[in-house]
Amino acid sequence: MTIWITRGLLALSLAALPAAPSLAAGAGAEKPDAPSAGNALPLPGAPEDRAKTLDRLYADLAKAADATAADGVKHQLVEVWLKSAGPTVQLLLSRDQQATDARDIQLLTAAAHLAPDSPVPWNLLAEVDLSEQHFSDAIADLGHALAIEPRDAQALQTLAFLLKDSGRNDLALKAFRRLQTIDPTSANIQSQIDELARKVEGQKI
Repeated sequence: MTIWITRGLLALSLAALPAAPSLAAGAGAEKPDAPSAGNALPLPGAPEDRAKTLDRLYADLAKAADATAADGVKHQLVEVWLKSAGPTVQLLLSRDQQATDARDIQLLTAAAHLAPDSPVPWNLLAEVDLSEQHFSDAIADLGHALAIEPRDAQALQTLAFLLKDSGRNDLALKAFRRLQTIDPTSANIQSQIDELARKVEGQKI
């Protein structure tokens, strides 16, 4: 399973941002509720500017010439989301990047509380849950990320593989097809679609 918000990519995105202020100690480890349109916090700066930037970047991702070009766009997307999340969340995620073992779920949970309108902490929480084989929790985390940004290629890709691995081939096929419209360069995506289409649509014939 490929996850493109890796420590390296997130570290590069954090390095491109201004230094965050110091943060007083910690938050609890209980995960926040799923975000909704009614309780999302306002983004810093002009939301319309961020929306235009995201639209442009997702358009660039959809027509990227190859995986290298797509990775460059994905880096920019992460940077936009980090900027919109604010300096406190940036600091929490930078602390997480400094960990030598598994990500500190308390830091990621605090980031999700503080930036309920950013998909980045939810994607990272899903990665933690996957590493601990908490697959239902990972699916829930990915659902939160996609509720915030339905074009989130990382969340879609990870969710598609989870659905496939759990035998929900019809839903996995839909997720991979949706992913292909957003990130056509995603590794082996056509072969995944072809395989699932034979299983799902072949059964209907």
